[in-house]
Amino acid sequence: MNHQNRSSSLSSCLSQCNFLGTSNQHSTPNIEESQEYTRQEMKDSEGMLATELNKLSLQERNEALEDIHCVGHDLEETPELVQEILAKFDQTVQRQQKQDPTYQEVAKRHRAYVEDPSFRLKFLRANMHNVGRAVSQMFHFLRNKAKYFGNDCVGREITFDDLNEEDRQLLLSGKYHIQKDKDRSGRVVMYSIPELIGGASAESYCRVAYYVYFNILIPIPEVQMKGLVYVLYDISKKEKRPTMPHINLTMASIDMILSLPIRFSATHYCLKARQEKLGPFNSVLKIVFKVVGDYSYCKVRSRMHYGSDTELQYQLRSHGINVDSIPIDAEGTLREDIRNDWLYERLAGMGRSSIFPALVSAGGSKGAIAVNHDAETLVGNAVAHGASGNNVEKYSPIIPTDGDILLGRGRLVQYNPGNIHFRGLAFKYRDAYDTAPGLRRKEIVSEVSGIISSEGRRFLKQIDSGVWVKSNDKETNTKIAQLFREFRKFKNK
Repeated sequence: MNHQNRSSSLSSCLSQCNFLGTSNQHSTPNIEESQEYTRQEMKDSEGMLATELNKLSLQERNEALEDIHCVGHDLEETPELVQEILAKFDQTVQRQQKQDPTYQEVAKRHRAYVEDPSFRLKFLRANMHNVGRAVSQMFHFLRNKAKYFGNDCVGREITFDDLNEEDRQLLLSGKYHIQKDKDRSGRVVMYSIPELIGGASAESYCRVAYYVYFNILIPIPEVQMKGLVYVLYDISKKEKRPTMPHINLTMASIDMILSLPIRFSATHYCLKARQEKLGPFNSVLKIVFKVVGDYSYCKVRSRMHYGSDTELQYQLRSHGINVDSIPIDAEGTLREDIRNDWLYERLAGMGRSSIFPALVSAGGSKGAIAVNHDAETLVGNAVAHGASGNNVEKYSPIIPTDGDILLGRGRLVQYNPGNIHFRGLAFKYRDAYDTAPGLRRKEIVSEVSGIISSEGRRFLKQIDSGVWVKSNDKETNTKIAQLFREFRKFKNK
């Protein structure tokens, strides 16, 4: 089932459900009946997950279980493989683009954007290098981007300034939270708290989902190579019926998530123990399973947890997640001391600390104070590692994007899209550099550096765990010259 068919299937499935967006319409059964019914319904939900798991081969089943239990493996890539799948991707686009008017229009006006290898590689990685699914998802992505941000924004990156006041309120609500600590496998963990959606419109919800996933999560190298751990956490009080989203929001949000190049390596549904039936949740789960169709990757990597907050967090810990820094305490209360930390650190890295007061007035006062202090601490660390007090901006902490070139070693650096682009650009100058005299070689290095800068890319170095800063000109030129020497060694061999 392709992404377009999934969207129509989603509409037909959800139109049959009348429980979404409604309040409690039936009396609560007595405790004994409710608890027994809940245990049975948990079995029904877990049975759906088990059914999907049993459809897999033994190897696929073992891989899914390893991902769930935090012992999975990174996505395997080599430079040769990347070039091969990008070539197949382009061939598939050429064959199928006539079926998608949105892509054709975007390609006419913004060809560089849709043909950027780092952009296409996001979709290939999210789909485990399955070219057909990756192309279909890219077409779906562009349609949704045009729908929620307008045709004029499709061929460029979306920024914080593209979000309206309602979007920013939702962003600050705590609905999303990116955990500071990664799980035992080094994977990024994100929490979604449905109770905090409030009265947000479906359009606002989708714009914020786009911003959080595409602008913040997907550029993280670990997310592309390891996948994302997603935790849906119910913080509603056990004596109350959990808030169910409106049908329009549910339809739109699932469709948006399906269009984003993100791979969920593990999904945990954390439901509060309550005197309540789980029929609505099971119905939503069935809809999601039907909509995603043959793409069972996320379905077989899901687990359901049920109990008190202490029990839920114990179960998360058993799956390799550090519960010391999750956004909910043992009593089920949202932790205001770390609320929105991830967002403010992101904005500080973008040099947008000047908008902190505006965000505070929008409802994030406690988080703003805490995170503003954290941002200053990061800058202080940067200064301690060699920056002068008069040049703090140059050494301010930065959140790396796909376009940036990362200095260092390791597979995540080697296969970072920005580094791949950098090597491809430098390779074009390899022969000229080898035959040039010393002074001309310096000019070639400066020329390559200038091209990188004109493309809006940055050379970044890591000065502390998770803290990236912009490298100076000398370090940048040394890196470029070093790459040319590596080309020469490889050529001689």
